[in-house]
Amino acid sequence: MRFIMEQLEKMKNPVQSDETVFYAGEVSGISQYDLKYVYHHLQPGTPVRMHPGNNGGIEVRYRGLKLGYVPGMPAHNLKKVIKRGFELKCRVTRVQKKKFLPIEILTIKITD
Repeated sequence: MRFIMEQLEKMKNPVQSDETVFYAGEVSGISQYDLKYVYHHLQPGTPVRMHPGNNGGIEVRYRGLKLGYVPGMPAHNLKKVIKRGFELKCRVTRVQKKKFLPIEILTIKITD
């Protein structure tokens, strides 16, 4: 009974997070870059880096290797935030892969 009461209390008072999510979604272009070399190191929670790209987008990198890029308007907005000096954290949230096949989906979350 005590366990049930604790669970009900948690539901009434959920833990509030103070982090702001700037982007939560898929990384584009993963089949074109270096993801195939490091995918076995990536799992939910793995930190990755963002780097302004040559084409105006935001590249997603792990250990210096380009995994892909943040697509479209979110990249434009993120570039503005980075130029203003904000330190952003970027972490992997999901890696979807079937055995013996290339990676299908890599998702990340960018927060403050």
